[in-house]
Amino acid sequence: MQNSKLPDLQKEIEDLKDKLNYWNKLYYEESQPAVSDEVYDAHYKRLLELEANYYPAFKDSDSPTQKAGSLELEPKLKKYAHSKPMLSLENAFGKPELEIWLKRIEALDDEFVGELKIDGLSVSIYYENGEFKRALTRGNGLIGEDISENVKTIKTLPLEIPFKSKLEVRGEIFMTYSSFEKLEGFANPRNAAAGSIKLLNSQICAERNLSIFVYELISSESLPQHFDNLQQLSALGFPVNPNHKLLKGIDELQEFCNNWENKRKTLDYPTDGIVFKLNSVFKQQELGTTSKYPRWAIAYKFAAEMAETQISNILIEVGRIGAITPVAEVLPVQLAGTTVSRASLHNADYISSLDIRLTDFVLIRKAGEIIPEIVKVVNEKRNLNSQAFVFPTHCPSCESELQIKDSEVAIRCPNTKACPGQIQRRIEYWSSKSAIEIKGLGEAIIKQLLEQKLISNIPDLYKLKKEDLLKLEGFKDKSVHNLLKAIEDSKNCTLDRLINALGIRYIGAISAKLLSQNFNSLAEIANASLDQLKNIHGIGEIMAQEIYQFFAESENTQLIKDLEEIGIQANNKNQISSENQVLRGKSFVITGTFEKPRAEIEESIASLGGKILNSISRKTNYLLCGENAGSKLEKAQTLNIQILSLSDLEILINA
Repeated sequence: MQNSKLPDLQKEIEDLKDKLNYWNKLYYEESQPAVSDEVYDAHYKRLLELEANYYPAFKDSDSPTQKAGSLELEPKLKKYAHSKPMLSLENAFGKPELEIWLKRIEALDDEFVGELKIDGLSVSIYYENGEFKRALTRGNGLIGEDISENVKTIKTLPLEIPFKSKLEVRGEIFMTYSSFEKLEGFANPRNAAAGSIKLLNSQICAERNLSIFVYELISSESLPQHFDNLQQLSALGFPVNPNHKLLKGIDELQEFCNNWENKRKTLDYPTDGIVFKLNSVFKQQELGTTSKYPRWAIAYKFAAEMAETQISNILIEVGRIGAITPVAEVLPVQLAGTTVSRASLHNADYISSLDIRLTDFVLIRKAGEIIPEIVKVVNEKRNLNSQAFVFPTHCPSCESELQIKDSEVAIRCPNTKACPGQIQRRIEYWSSKSAIEIKGLGEAIIKQLLEQKLISNIPDLYKLKKEDLLKLEGFKDKSVHNLLKAIEDSKNCTLDRLINALGIRYIGAISAKLLSQNFNSLAEIANASLDQLKNIHGIGEIMAQEIYQFFAESENTQLIKDLEEIGIQANNKNQISSENQVLRGKSFVITGTFEKPRAEIEESIASLGGKILNSISRKTNYLLCGENAGSKLEKAQTLNIQILSLSDLEILINA
């Protein structure tokens, strides 16, 4: 890979991390999936490729590829540790990827169990002396939330079993299509099941008529074959999905997938793939797990749904940092349960590579963020008189001549200071939920404010008066009061939100959080040296350069000054207490794997004043070393850096 491509790749990695972490939060914590599984899987797979091939140093605890389960736990529910981690599953998308997996685990001739992958939410249920004791969500993979009262309402789950030893079963809670049809207010059965299982009122949960299939037995008396354990679970009275089968060899595995690709549509419950597990429990234990996946199991995902439609127009939009993005308006079509009328065209190269033209019939799928993307032109339906699309040479907003740098794919408008389109997008981003969040200040209102010249930049928002807003269409006393209050309330924000809202290139919500954990104010970041920024774990050299350059530019210096004068107060919730900074002035590099999540370890060190560095140098005080440590351990030994285990760290803190 040429060095000229590195900035684009690094930005893509940060964008993918931000998107996936945000989608995880919505999916696991709020039961509100923002995108389809196909969209998530495509982004996740791309991040895996980039981390493996170009930026292995970015593959850290911050990355969603290293996490299982939700980001945060529901505060109103009791918490318990799992007996063993509840992990996610690695995905395969077709026979070639299945075969690669079989070869990797050296199991081409082994026996597997194929099971339908139920589209619900995972649960772990404990029994003692034959009686139901507790049920936990997956939570963050290590700690689950107690949902016992709600799980007890599932009619098919036995509360007493003929088994007197301790027993744990794991399964998938779901809602049938027939139950979902009787319910209002949810987008799909999975969403409805997830929203029901954490209700604090178990009576309401009971009315939702949830179901469960159990797929794993954890006990000292479990049998040596997974298939036999499924039979044992069924004999004990647990609901086990009947559509499982013993299989051997890639052809049998693929035939099982092909059989259920369409047959699944006859079922009364949602399923989005097939799970294959090694039948031998001994071989499962021998292969073990990664921090995220069991090596002995994989999820084969069914192909993404696509729909055919026709392009009616191609729009050119300008982003907040000048990137020019083409978007296709298409004839409305149903796709994965929603009506689609716009589709992403990504960039000029994408249009050219697919030879996309106005009036073309195209296939679209949900593999973009919110707007689906065009994946193929239906050439046999093309108008013979159609012409190749010519990408504009000038900005659609300010008429500036567009530019493209050798190191980038994106075409940009260079008029960053005066382009109306860029200014509007920056203000929209500043006001968005992931940034400062000014409730009620949407795209249409911002457009009116700019058109009537009531604002020309972000600080102008905070100078708006009642008489200004009354000039806007649809505004009356109450709506004016609400918006002015929202603008005033936005002055008090956390430092990470303020950093994110500034729109520094390559810096998203996750990177902003990292900066807020290492600095207590914008002034500190603005005065930081390039080396200080580069040494922050998770902030690479290119990102550090962008941050440094941003605060070196006079217009940004003025923006920060204006925000301070307005009274923007960034309250750093991550600020270290001055009362217990026992690690103040000490720097740590972390390597290897640990019993607890790395993010938790880093937060503990930071809360006590310690600094987390990305690489070993003579200035490093300690190397915190877990299992399977690599080259960092060797370098630390060469430089005589003190090496600590987790227990050593606890002794150091207590001392």
